[in-house]
Amino acid sequence: MKGYEHGLPEYLQHDLDAYKEALEHGSDLMDCLWGELYGSINAAQIDDRAITPEHADYLRRKYLFSPKRINKGEGNMETIELERWEPKPDDPCCVHFVGLRTGQEVFNELKERLEQLGLLPDEYFLMDVEWNHGKEIPKGSDIFCTCDYGSSEGVYLDIYLKWHEDGKPVIQSLATGKTLDESVIALDRMFLVASAVTKAFHGYGYDIDGNDRIVYLSHEETQELTDILTKHEEELTEQMRKLLNRLRPEGVQEQTPGLAQGDMSL
Repeated sequence: MKGYEHGLPEYLQHDLDAYKEALEHGSDLMDCLWGELYGSINAAQIDDRAITPEHADYLRRKYLFSPKRINKGEGNMETIELERWEPKPDDPCCVHFVGLRTGQEVFNELKERLEQLGLLPDEYFLMDVEWNHGKEIPKGSDIFCTCDYGSSEGVYLDIYLKWHEDGKPVIQSLATGKTLDESVIALDRMFLVASAVTKAFHGYGYDIDGNDRIVYLSHEETQELTDILTKHEEELTEQMRKLLNRLRPEGVQEQTPGLAQGDMSL
């Protein structure tokens, strides 16, 4: 498999060598180099047909999509894989494809992840019946989600799989989540759920800051935090005063941009 890393189209060889050097010595440009290599692999496979899909998969898995971990503050969580890849017994630095995962396996892992994050949709979160009975997810699939108000009451999260058959895209629903709440806060929260889903599968493409947080607060939690901060208002820093203004109901403070009374995202 080492031969897959030499004799490549000039542009791909250049980007691969630059990325490998950055991995070895460190670089502030890792994100840019990652993007360059990602684009070059796609161009070589799809546009120029200079490498086979298997060749492209090898490069992606070894250098772009090898298991990475998402920083979650109190611990680390691995990205959810749609395929099974394992290190080669004779070359642990290389991985090879060993099989496909079923839709049920991926759904179960995703549901558990959302439960851990406190982001499971409160009305329901259900797998599409298409993936019953151990049906495997097609090779080369990717995942994406949409959020919107439904034709009936509530806000919906739809999670889809996308792959190609005979050069044409195929899209199939994997799961649907719903909340009966139709407020703008409910819509905002569902977009947080969609963000968590995206990062669960695509987290390897992003640097997660270990300090910043997006926190969803219920109405009761918002009120309790507001009361605590108000009690100590004279001792608050300027930054905390701004936070308190965002938490308070409209009309109680000088208006500060942000969400108003009720459930909140901070």
